[in-house]
Amino acid sequence: MKKYLLLLASIATMGFAATSCSDEKNDGGEDPDLTTPIELSGVVIPTFQESMKGANVTIQGKGFLGKDKIALTPRPSGTAVEIAPAEITASKLVFKFPSDLATSEEGWTLTLKRGTQSKEIGTMMPEDPEDPELTTPIELSDVVIPDFTESMKGASVTIDGKGFLGKDRVELKPVSGGDAVEVTNSEVTDAKLVFTFPDDLAIDEQGWTLTLKRGTQSKEFGTLKPVDPADDPDLNTPIELASLSIPSFVESMVGGNVTVTGRGFLGKDKIVLQPRSGGDAVETVSGEITDAKLVFAFPADLAVDAKGWVMTLKRGTQTQELGCFRSAVGRFMVPDAAFREYLQSLVPDNKYLFDEKGNAYKPDAAEVVFPDEVKYESTYKTLNLIDKAVTSVEGLEGFPDAANIKFFSLDNSKLQSLDMTLFPNCERLEARNTGTLETVNFGAVGVAPANELRYLHLNGNKIKRLDVSNVVKLCELTIMDNPLEYLDIRNMMANADGYMYLWKKPGRAAVNFEFTEDTSVERTLKVEYYWWRCVSQANVDTVGAELTWVTDNPAIDALNAGVIVECWTYWGENGQPQTLMHTHNKNGENHEICDLYPGSLHP
Repeated sequence: MKKYLLLLASIATMGFAATSCSDEKNDGGEDPDLTTPIELSGVVIPTFQESMKGANVTIQGKGFLGKDKIALTPRPSGTAVEIAPAEITASKLVFKFPSDLATSEEGWTLTLKRGTQSKEIGTMMPEDPEDPELTTPIELSDVVIPDFTESMKGASVTIDGKGFLGKDRVELKPVSGGDAVEVTNSEVTDAKLVFTFPDDLAIDEQGWTLTLKRGTQSKEFGTLKPVDPADDPDLNTPIELASLSIPSFVESMVGGNVTVTGRGFLGKDKIVLQPRSGGDAVETVSGEITDAKLVFAFPADLAVDAKGWVMTLKRGTQTQELGCFRSAVGRFMVPDAAFREYLQSLVPDNKYLFDEKGNAYKPDAAEVVFPDEVKYESTYKTLNLIDKAVTSVEGLEGFPDAANIKFFSLDNSKLQSLDMTLFPNCERLEARNTGTLETVNFGAVGVAPANELRYLHLNGNKIKRLDVSNVVKLCELTIMDNPLEYLDIRNMMANADGYMYLWKKPGRAAVNFEFTEDTSVERTLKVEYYWWRCVSQANVDTVGAELTWVTDNPAIDALNAGVIVECWTYWGENGQPQTLMHTHNKNGENHEICDLYPGSLHP
């Protein structure tokens, strides 16, 4: 029985082991630390010294992985010795040099092994014991060690002085305790030694003792101390930037560099991006920084915000908003500063509605909502510029809600021109006493869009020409106290609803205009023939009643003042307008205006 139980236990153990092996194989898959192709860069192999035997050797470079191994092969020939590294990061590989490995006068070929791959990465050469750069006594003078700042990690550190030699090495030992680290030199002259500060070396608040190593000699020559932020001008100098220019965002910047230009940048400045649509702020990595520019890397994984980002400069504990970093797509100009001020007042919380050049952007323009105002016992969505020093409303059409404006209230503004073809839904326009308005464009008849305007008041301006023949629903028009030379009010009676049947429905319409008194210029009025038809009570109630003469209206006043008056009908051939008659006064005498009913024309 006992033998039977032992047999079962043995079988169970074998089964468990088999299952475990199978599970490890299934779960492991391909290990990237073993299968990733070997691609190294910036490899620096130190010179071999006898003191390295049994000690750690550091190879600097980029591209190491966690399971890499080093093989040393004596030159010109010999058996390779494979060594498992003591420490590996992406930027260095540290291995212990075998204490019993015989010194090779011609050095060793170093081969990196990764899984089944292998690649020669260079040669470790022994020092020449008689080399003067190794045997000359260390005698340094005028040594200047910079203050350490975090920006030095992974970057170059320059020590100025006299007496350096080409094969000198520097060792950093934490003052507060810990192992010394030999760093890699990038440049050595008599007057300076430049080394790369390891980017993975922990910061010691007390700094590092610097030891110069030359062959078998070593000599401490100072301390690299972290700078107190309060004493670092790159961190505590007040932020004072000038001539700042933030570029427009384009998709190609994602994962790439962005350059902000101006004056006053310092070497440790950083850029923070805050999505305007909401989300966490992101501190970016600065690249090149000079007084005149700051280059930062736009994070490859930062989602694009349609409204852009608030860009903030960070310097030590200081911060300053620089502006809005956004796409130029949908950008449009609003050139008049007073008009921008008015539009800004409609969205006071949006400080980035306009940029420093007066541009507005579609995502922000959509936030502008024009107010509803009660006028003449009706409620209108209104553009109210009364008494404002606005000279131009250029750019208004870029604001989506502008298409819904029904009332342009512009009295006593400083406008110079208006293009109402951009706002065909407007029903009421009042622009009186500006003293500056010269042109108002409503477009030509038959050219879309026809205007919905019903009330037009333009007294007290500088208008010389006005054509409202495309404003087919107009029921009030006043244009007095203007140097008017040309007025086209054809089509005002042609609408089927009869908005401008002035004399048949006197309670619903009002028209007042006057021309300049300057008789040296040609003055022209274009009207429809309806203006000459009489208005009797019978005529109001009965179609086809006998007509009598019209003796008083603004057209007759213009005629008597010497204005050329053209009468038009829209009953011409193929529906095209034709002139029926030109009338004017002769020799200063008033002539009776006959009814110009088609078929019975009278001279």
